[in-house]
Amino acid sequence: MGIAIVAITIGSLLRLLTPQPTPVPVSSFVSLNSDSSQTVFNEITYTGTEKEFPKELDVAQLQPLNTSNDELIERLTQTFSLKPSPFTSQILLGPEYSLTPGDLDNQFILTRKANSAAGKITYDAALPVAQTFLNTNFPNLALTPLTSEVIYSLNQPELAIVSAEEAELVQIPFTYLIDGLPLYYQKQAKLPFVITVSADAKIQRAIITPLSFTPVVQEKVSIILVAQALENINTRNLGSVISAYFNGPKKVEISSLVSGKMTDVVIEYRFDEVVGLAYPFYRFSGTAANAEGTDMKVEIITPAVLTSPVK
Repeated sequence: MGIAIVAITIGSLLRLLTPQPTPVPVSSFVSLNSDSSQTVFNEITYTGTEKEFPKELDVAQLQPLNTSNDELIERLTQTFSLKPSPFTSQILLGPEYSLTPGDLDNQFILTRKANSAAGKITYDAALPVAQTFLNTNFPNLALTPLTSEVIYSLNQPELAIVSAEEAELVQIPFTYLIDGLPLYYQKQAKLPFVITVSADAKIQRAIITPLSFTPVVQEKVSIILVAQALENINTRNLGSVISAYFNGPKKVEISSLVSGKMTDVVIEYRFDEVVGLAYPFYRFSGTAANAEGTDMKVEIITPAVLTSPVK
C-alpha cells in the first residue's frame, strides 16, 4: 500500500516537473473551408507512406507592415506605365502589361500582352529577373524562392510542362520561410507570389498576393503525430478543405463530404489573422466522398500542433 502511494506521488511529481506542450490559440479559421462552408468529417484515413516530421517547430507572430494594396498598385502603375481601362477601373492597361484582379480575394495578376521571342531560359537566368521584380515592388518582404516547386514549361496559352533543358518559361514561387518551411496565404493552395520569366529575361506573368506583415518567431512548439491530426479532423472538426476537384455533370458541395482516404501528407505554415499567428499545418491530399458515395480529389489542412480555441 505504502509503495503504491509513493509510486503515485512520484508519478504526479514528474508530471508537474515535466514541461507540458503549449497549445496554440486558434480561431474558426481551422474549421472553415476555402469557400467559408464547413465540412463535418467522421472517417478521414491516411493510406500513404509513413513520413518523419520534425518534433518541434516555430510559431511566429505576424508583425504588420506599413504598406497597403493602393501603394502596391501605384508602384506597379509607375513601373509599367499602367492606366485605368476605359471600361472598368479594376483593370489597368499599359503598352506592355495589364494588371487585373485575381481569382481570389486580395490577389492581382500582372500579364505581359505579347509572347516573347522563341528561345530557352534556365532557372539561373530567370531567378535574378524575378528577384529584381520583387525587390523593386515589394522592398519590405524578405521572400525566398521555393526551388522544389519551380515549373518549366513551353511558351503557349495552355500549360505544357517540360524538362528544365527544354524550358521556354520558368515559373518560380516565392514566400516567407519559417523553420525552412513555406508559409501559405490563409486557405490558398498556391504560394502567394508566382513569377513567370520568359526566354528574353522579362516578366511574362506575375500572380501577386500582397502580404501586409512579416513573421517574427516567438517560440518552439511540439508537433503532434499524423494519427492525432486525423483524429482531430474526425472528432474535433479541425479540418479545412482548401481545394477540391470533381469531374462530373453534377456539382458536389464540399460541405457534404463525410469520409475520405488521404494518400499524401506534407507539413507547411499558414497564418490565422484573427489570432495573429503563423503556425504549422498538415496538408493531406487524396479523395473524399459524400454520403451518396460521390467522390472528388481534395486537399485538407489541419493544425500540426496542439490547439485551444481563442477566447
